[in-house]
Amino acid sequence: MKFLIQVIIGMIAWNGVRAQTTGTATVGFTLPLVGIIDLESPSSKNISLVFSNPAEAGNAVALPATNSFLWLNLTSAVAASQTRRITAQVSGSIPAGISINLLVTGPSGSGGGGSARGTPVSAITLNSSAQTVINNIGGAYTGNGVNNGFQLNYSATLQNYSQLRSGSGTFTVVYTLTDN
Repeated sequence: MKFLIQVIIGMIAWNGVRAQTTGTATVGFTLPLVGIIDLESPSSKNISLVFSNPAEAGNAVALPATNSFLWLNLTSAVAASQTRRITAQVSGSIPAGISINLLVTGPSGSGGGGSARGTPVSAITLNSSAQTVINNIGGAYTGNGVNNGFQLNYSATLQNYSQLRSGSGTFTVVYTLTDN
C-alpha cells in the first residue's frame, strides 16, 4: 500500500510539473535598408514647356501651361531615428532669361506610412545645386504609378526678357534620395 501511495503521489507530482513546463523559440529577422525612387507618367517622362507667340504686337511671349504629368514614387525603410530627403537639381543648362520652377505636392494615393512618406517643401527655382524638395521621409511607401506619391508640377517664367533667344533645348532634372 505504501508503494501504491508513493506511485500515485509521484504521478500527481509528475503531471503537475508537466503542466507547468514552457517552451521558447528564438525568431530572427532581417529588414534591409531600402531607398528606391522612380518617376511615373501616364505617357512620357519627358516634360514639354512651350512658350507661345503673343496674339498682338507689343505683348510678351505667352508662358507655357504648368506641366503636372509626372509623379515621384518612393519606398523607404530606414534605421532607427533616421530620415531621408529627396533633392532636385539640373544637369545641363536652362536657357538664359528663363526660370524653371518646381512645386511638389502630395503625398497622395494608396501608400502607407502616413506622415513618414515625407513632406514637400515650398516651390523652388531649379538650378545646378541640389535643393531639397521632400523632407522627413521615414519608413514608408507611396504606392506605384500615377496618382500615387508626389506630383511634380513644372512651370516656366521669364526672368530676363532681354536675354531670350529663340530656339529649343533640353536639360535633365536629377532627383536623389539621400539620408538626412
